[in-house]
Amino acid sequence: MIRRNFSSRWLSLLIVLSIFSLSVGSAKKKDAKGHEARLKQLQQRVQYLASDELEGRAAGTEGATKAAHFLAEQLAALGYQKPWDTGYLQEFSVVTGAKLGPNNQLSVKVVVPRPGVPYEKSLMRTLRWKVDKDWRPLGLSSDSLVTDRPIVFCGYGISSKALKFDEYQDVDVKGKVALILRGTPDTTGNPHSKFARFASLRYKAINAREHGAAAVVFVSHEGDSADVLLKLEVQGLGKAVGIPVIHLKRSLAAKLFPPEKTLFMAEQEINRTQQPHSFALPRVRITLQTDVDFVKSPTYNVVGILPGSDPQLQQQYLVVGAHYDHLGWGKYGSLYRGKEPKIHYGADDNASGVVTVLEIARRLKENPPKRSVIVAFFGAEEMGLLGSKYLVEHFPVPLDHVVMMLNLDMVGRLKNNRLTIMGAGTSSAWTGLIDSIKHRFGLEISTTADGFGPSDHASFYAKQIPVLFLFTGLHSDYHRPSDTWKKLNYEGMLRVADVAVFILQTVGNAPERPAFVKVKQTQQRRRGGPLKIYLGTIPDYADHPKGMRISGVREGSPAEQGGLQEGDVIIRIGDVRIHDIYDFMYALSQYNPGDTLRITVLRGDLEDQQVTLKVVAGDR
Repeated sequence: MIRRNFSSRWLSLLIVLSIFSLSVGSAKKKDAKGHEARLKQLQQRVQYLASDELEGRAAGTEGATKAAHFLAEQLAALGYQKPWDTGYLQEFSVVTGAKLGPNNQLSVKVVVPRPGVPYEKSLMRTLRWKVDKDWRPLGLSSDSLVTDRPIVFCGYGISSKALKFDEYQDVDVKGKVALILRGTPDTTGNPHSKFARFASLRYKAINAREHGAAAVVFVSHEGDSADVLLKLEVQGLGKAVGIPVIHLKRSLAAKLFPPEKTLFMAEQEINRTQQPHSFALPRVRITLQTDVDFVKSPTYNVVGILPGSDPQLQQQYLVVGAHYDHLGWGKYGSLYRGKEPKIHYGADDNASGVVTVLEIARRLKENPPKRSVIVAFFGAEEMGLLGSKYLVEHFPVPLDHVVMMLNLDMVGRLKNNRLTIMGAGTSSAWTGLIDSIKHRFGLEISTTADGFGPSDHASFYAKQIPVLFLFTGLHSDYHRPSDTWKKLNYEGMLRVADVAVFILQTVGNAPERPAFVKVKQTQQRRRGGPLKIYLGTIPDYADHPKGMRISGVREGSPAEQGGLQEGDVIIRIGDVRIHDIYDFMYALSQYNPGDTLRITVLRGDLEDQQVTLKVVAGDR
């Protein structure tokens, strides 16, 4: 009996253990299959977003529009609610191109030398040059007409107190047209040249404008391509400089110089001596009219809402997002130096963040936190956070109901278990949360405190919302065509998704919302870059009709100490009129650490209160 009972018990136990083992084995197989399915889905989604078909997803292009509709379809399939009656898409416009308008003209009155007749006694003739054949307005030109103006040769158009090199020092260009060489006196093109930071056409055009020039005519270096006109295309963010700016064939520009001081001779003199050699061109008058139409195209933010599970807390919202745009064919922001244009696929930047957010959205839908979740995919991040800034200004719920924002940008290259979390100082709750992540996930976490930074979380931090930003690091494929889907660590992306879901569930179910902390910025010396000074302003790259609005100021920065505030519209620094970020950067380049800047701003609800502040520049 005992043996029979013993055997019966063991038989029963063995049956139970067998059933348990089978169920555990089935669960493991099911989990393994589910894991493989998730990996495959991540890869397939990245392959589509980083495909030839989408051509790099540049904001305002067909590829970006296809990506936006794809993401809207994914949110719909997951069952996320539409935030607007129109659906998941929030449309806004970006500048994507430039084309010739109907009113472009150029004529010059110039001496035509005749054999045996002194130059000063030769007759003047009017030469009319054809747009798009002999000359071309540039994408930073403003529409204007200048009539019968003198021309001044201004060398390379550089002014630098530090280098004691000012090509406007001995000439007067007020109301005149500045003729300026492209490039720098260091003709080797060395990026570490002392002149390198003055090489951009925009800097030169703004510098000429600030010296009073009515227009700028650019001319190329002596060489085989000297008569190849620059393309008419959007320059940077599509901001015009306020005066006409054109490119003229060198062979035609040479006709404006007298025989005793030719264009070639003047150029060689500057290059040889490394000293300014500017002068007014005798007996030359120019009439110039430019007409450039800037093309605006629609692009989109894509947003979906998951209601929270708690009726009391579901009116509070967590935001998790990633930008989906990239560089297209690399016309703006590319680090690629090849001659042939190539698609910049943007697999890590930021298809990786987008598909990881979709995976996060799937998991949250299966187990919604108490607080509601807003999933956002931003357009035009590469153009200066334009999409996220537009969204926070036109948010589907009151912004004071948003308790945090979690941003994922470039999370596809997890290596050696190292994950960077930025924004760690923007809430007192983040220290304990990040410690939990370290212990729970076995990751080596590095953090930065600041909530401002080069991605979309900065737009939310500027609105005093706690933020966190997940990032797996820069690499040699950044902003290059080689950032392809084959190079991503898809297992690592699932681990990043684990971390993100843990953050959102922890904050989403916490009894109290995380308290916002404005991070005090300590000045750090930074290497490189065109500026020597530090202010601590956060510029808003979006167009503003009155000047350049600032999204915020860093805690403890010179800007804050000088009285600058979030929302101020900077209209003047010293004598420089500020229209946009480029004027702002130009103005700052004129100062050294310790200098006092006189900054005039507009503030108030109507931006009609003019205030002039004194800000002591810090050291970068």
